[in-house]
Amino acid sequence: MNNNIDQMILDFVKNTIIVYKGFYEDAVFNSHNNLADKNMYIYVELRATKEGKTKFEELINHENKYVAKSAAAFILNSEDNKKALKVLKEIAKEKSQFGEDTKDYIERLFNHENSPSIWEESLSKARTKALNGQLIEEKPTSESDQPEPEKMVEYTIPVFPSDKSEKINDFFKREYPDGNIYHLVDKENENKNIKIEANIIDDKNEVNYIVYTTGMSSFVMNVPKTLFGKYNNQKFSELVAFVPKDWGTHFDDAKWQALIDLMKELAVYPHLSNTWIGDKHTLEIDMTKINASFTSVLLSSIKIKNQILKVDNQPIVLSAIIPIYKEELDFVFKSGSDKLIEKLSTNQENPYLLKLDRKNVIL
Repeated sequence: MNNNIDQMILDFVKNTIIVYKGFYEDAVFNSHNNLADKNMYIYVELRATKEGKTKFEELINHENKYVAKSAAAFILNSEDNKKALKVLKEIAKEKSQFGEDTKDYIERLFNHENSPSIWEESLSKARTKALNGQLIEEKPTSESDQPEPEKMVEYTIPVFPSDKSEKINDFFKREYPDGNIYHLVDKENENKNIKIEANIIDDKNEVNYIVYTTGMSSFVMNVPKTLFGKYNNQKFSELVAFVPKDWGTHFDDAKWQALIDLMKELAVYPHLSNTWIGDKHTLEIDMTKINASFTSVLLSSIKIKNQILKVDNQPIVLSAIIPIYKEELDFVFKSGSDKLIEKLSTNQENPYLLKLDRKNVIL
């Protein structure tokens, strides 16, 4: 058991440093959500035992400031711990974005903007579910060791929606006046609080289909206020994909359904997870139905015919989705997403074109 606890501590430290280095030290910001989700799972497992809880609490004294902050934030979210608060207040004094972020976190926590019910639900989900939707296996040694099922509280989106779909569709109609737009309604409506539709433009003047979502921007994303000038322009978003015309218009085909399901999953993710996604973010997600060789999605902010989408004078970020290979994800962490997009541009005319069998530009 001791070895298992020690390994989880090491994994938590390693994951935390990767996530924070991507946020604060790399040339671009990359959101490594899968590692953050794994850390949540590790914390749940460690706090279940006295030894694990004790060893995790020792991380607030870790020499790496990222690890100390992350551990302190986890502890402070779940219990009253003066030592953890002291660590966070010391970090908040730093004259850097890292310090400002920590200060903002403390203020939100004590203003009750970080909902305890959302936090507890996140802990519950982390025990059984990783970001890619696959269950994390737990193997109790006997039936008596099986934990009591936890009562799940249904997540309620904390912002009342304002349906902007019609105005977004009007924007695309203006930019593609010769195009037919197919609106695919979500018949299953898996997330009843968030209605996402996929819309496909077939324009004879365009070499590709343009696919965009509506419904994602009906809710405010939880963008960190420490993004300062960018904050107000990042709160709302919709997704875009560019698809080869040889896919045809049989939207019940497997490849179309896989793409639409992927876009809907990405569209609801920030709202269900109380976070945000945007330009240059990468997300590890199950891409099996698209192409099992892809492991992640890179998002890149774009304009449509050099026009910014606005609804009622509020900008809505259009993020193109780019499925990428593991080697390409590693390249993004090392050199930045702009460099990867440059490489994609040399491989195909439109770097955002979703080709299921495209060449891995890093190999």
